[in-house]
Order: sequence, then structure tokens, then C-alpha cells
Amino acid sequence: MINNESSDNKNNPIASGETEPLLADQTDTTSQEPGKKRKIIICIILGIAALLALITLFIVLFGKKAVLKMTSNYLSERVDYEPVKDYDPPDIIRTNPDKSNTPVQTEPKQQASTSHIKNILIIGIEEIKGAKNTDTMIIATIDTKNNTLKLVSLLRDLYVQVPGYDDNKLNSAYAKGGISLLYNTIETNFNIKIDNYVLINFKVFEYIIDTLGGIDIELSEKEADYLNTTNYISDPANRNVKPGKNHMNGNQALGYCRVRRVAKGKESNDFGRTQRQRTVIKAVIEKFKGKSVLQLKSLLNQILDNASIKTDADKNDIYVYLEAATKLKFNEIESTRIPSDGSYKGKSVKIGNKKQDVLVPNDWSKTQEELHKFIYE
Repeated sequence: MINNESSDNKNNPIASGETEPLLADQTDTTSQEPGKKRKIIICIILGIAALLALITLFIVLFGKKAVLKMTSNYLSERVDYEPVKDYDPPDIIRTNPDKSNTPVQTEPKQQASTSHIKNILIIGIEEIKGAKNTDTMIIATIDTKNNTLKLVSLLRDLYVQVPGYDDNKLNSAYAKGGISLLYNTIETNFNIKIDNYVLINFKVFEYIIDTLGGIDIELSEKEADYLNTTNYISDPANRNVKPGKNHMNGNQALGYCRVRRVAKGKESNDFGRTQRQRTVIKAVIEKFKGKSVLQLKSLLNQILDNASIKTDADKNDIYVYLEAATKLKFNEIESTRIPSDGSYKGKSVKIGNKKQDVLVPNDWSKTQEELHKFIYE
């Protein structure tokens, strides 16, 4: 049998191992492959370096304010913007005949100029089985003159006047009339101005924590045992926390925020829970602390790509908060809650058709003064 391949190779210098000489206008492309790849890599590196240099030049030439403005404009287009409308109380007749527990309101006080004080209401909403209760209400106060941040929790079981409705727990206002009624209820009972709000639900909360790479939380032995043996951590696979320092994911951090059957130090029930919520906010701030404007933009962009955050903050508000964030003394965060120890009594009152346990301030005027002193002084 004739071997055609061997026969053909005799006349094929490449196949037979012979080298055909290159003509003057020919190029050895094989030997140049590594060189081409190196050139491409170098071009990419130079391109990235040029982009970074351009950004740096932009900051130098136009200043941080220009970058902040550009970032605030960008972020304002990504949030779920929902402005607060003027509240028009419904024309209804109160059905609760017992007025002994109704908070007594003082006349509104004329406050001194506080343009450097910005009160942002952080709202965590429970949507289990269609509920709309605001179980987390924290006023984050930014002082742009002194570059400080304060956190104050308003306990959900406070018995308050809800304009147009029977007196009820503070966390019921949003479910009855949305953000405008919640604003109005807070301003009515606490004689305080809210500048903006930020509202998230459980799902968004978990996603934010996970996007940040988790947070570090210290647990007592009782807290760890409780979280591992109940459904507060909804995913059983995450019920593996331990006493001491834990690096928590979003699902674990949410469970921690909801615990109220175990005391947090000396704080029990909802008092302990609100303390845990403030602890988590401080841990989140630790993750943001020290990041540049461009890093903040990248992080917020990732969050807003996948999560709906409701707010009435427009691009001008966001600019103010971004600028403040670059100057705040994050290691000096003060926090408290209303009502404070000794300033309230627990009562059982009729709400709707059943009795419920509520918190009633002993003196609403003093409660207002205490809140004002913490925020404005």
C-alpha cells in the first residue's frame, strides 16, 4: 500500500521538518505572538492609569465639591424617590371613649436657628403576612457644623396621638396613612422637625449587610443560644452563631436586630432590641468609614442596582449628606432612646377591640425637652 501522507510530505518542506526561507517582505508571526500580548496588556494598564489620572486631575481642577455634586446627581436617580405630601387628617369620629391615656401636648416651641442640624428618620418596616408596621424608627441627627452624628430610637410601643385616628402605638401610623402620617405623628407628639427619611424592609436590610461583606457583632451566651434555637435567624443554615465576636451575614444580623426576649445588658424587651438596632447601625457605619467619595459611589451603586430604598431626599439633600459623611467624627457617635429610664410608665389600654401594653410618658413636655436637648445641644 502506498503511504500518501509520507509521499506528500516529501514535497512539503514544512511537514517534513524543513524550513522555507522567509522573503524580505514576510514576517514571522509565530515568533511575535508573545510580543503582541505584552503590548495589549501594557495598553490596558496605561489606559487604566490614564483614567485614574484623569479622575485625579478632575478632583484637583474642580475640587471635591464638583465630584460630590456629580455623585449626588447620579445617586438621586437610583433611589426610589417618594416625597412626603401634606397630611390631610381623615374626617372621622374617635371611637375610644377612654381619654385618660391620651398624651397631653404642649404648645409648639419656637426653636433657635438649626440649619446645621439634619434629622433623618431611618425606618425599618415589617412586611410579614402583609403587615406595614414600622418596628424600627431611629432619628439619625447630622450636625454639619460640629461634624457629629447622633442616633435616637423612638420605641414602637409609645402611646401617641395619631392625627385623625384614635390614640395608638407609634408603629401603627405608617400602616394607617403612609409616610406623611408618620411624619405628622412624630412632629405632633415630639414637636420636632424631620428633614428626610430612609425606608427599607427586611429583604433590603439583609442585602445591604451582605454587600458590605458582613458586620462584626458581639454576642452574649444567652443571645447566641436564643438565636440558634429560634426562627429569628430565618435560614436554619445560619443558626451557628457563638458567644463573643461574630462576623454576621445579612440574615444573621437581621435576626439579631429582632431579638427582644433576651436582655441586652440591662436593657430588656423592646429597649434591648432598639439598642441592638443602634449597635448594627454603628457596625454598618464602621464599614463605610474611611472610604473615599468614589468608593462610596461604587458601593451605593451596587446596592441600588439590586435593592429598593425609599426616600424623600433629592439630589441637593444627598449632596449635603455625602459632604457631611466625609467629615463626620464616626468614633464619637452618641445614642439613646425615647422614653428614657424613669420617664414613663407601662399601661394596658384598649386599642380597637383588645387590650394592649403600651408605654406612656409621665410628662410629654419633659419628654420633648429631653429629646430636643439630645438632638440640638
